[in-house]
Amino acid sequence: MRRVLRILRRVERMTWTYPPQLLPVLAVLVQCVAAVQFATLLLAGPSSTAAAAEPVQGAGTVSGQALWAEGIPSAGTHISAIVVTPPNPVNRAWLGGEKVAASTVTDGDGRYRIEALAPGRYHIVSGPVNLPRFFSDVAMAANPHVVTVAAGTVVNNVDFTIVQTNGFPHVPGKLLTVTGKLNMKAFGSAGGGIFLLVQNSDGSTTRWYVRRVQMPVKFWWPGYAMKDIQDMVNAGETVTYTGTEIPNWGTNNAALAGTRAIDPVEATRGGK
Repeated sequence: MRRVLRILRRVERMTWTYPPQLLPVLAVLVQCVAAVQFATLLLAGPSSTAAAAEPVQGAGTVSGQALWAEGIPSAGTHISAIVVTPPNPVNRAWLGGEKVAASTVTDGDGRYRIEALAPGRYHIVSGPVNLPRFFSDVAMAANPHVVTVAAGTVVNNVDFTIVQTNGFPHVPGKLLTVTGKLNMKAFGSAGGGIFLLVQNSDGSTTRWYVRRVQMPVKFWWPGYAMKDIQDMVNAGETVTYTGTEIPNWGTNNAALAGTRAIDPVEATRGGK
């Protein structure tokens, strides 16, 4: 390459010292030398000093499986890792999700894997996600779907049991994930309360009421007031609740036929 450059310099000086009638010949010579230089660069390939793309350093992974409540793999289910905002105060029992870090869908066996996650705390959720404001995603801190990812590690077995029909048996203490349209009926009336209207795979619908066992409250959504819930109902929003199933008692301590109830530990807005 140095030899080619020296030739080019000599040719450049010749254009100043030789008669004008020789300039066309020198111009052809310059073109030939330039062609040789270009071919040499192609054969040499990229410079050995060029910066190579470096792999992502210090990332972690979360993996698991989603099953329907009947035990069948839930293929094509949307799974997201939501960055958790540090609680204030630090000993608060619940956490708020800030933004989606990464998403994926489950394979034919219901399995998923979310890679390249920066070290930190995440809420792993299934279903649609829409986070228009603070506390659009909330979860109790003591929850198997709230995980801490460390650099170079894999958090396995972050699993989901998802509701798609009304025919599966009640299993006390089993964590279920229910997605449906958020609805509300006047409290104190038959069937009153907040519930998700779930479209089952067989075309039927089920009302999944939001009930709390430990606290006598009308709804569960930390950081939200009743007006926020009403606004979501009016907008026809989809919501995902995760929690354990409990008996759904109506008026006069009578169970409401054709309904079920969930005591939630997670809630995520899913948009319209």
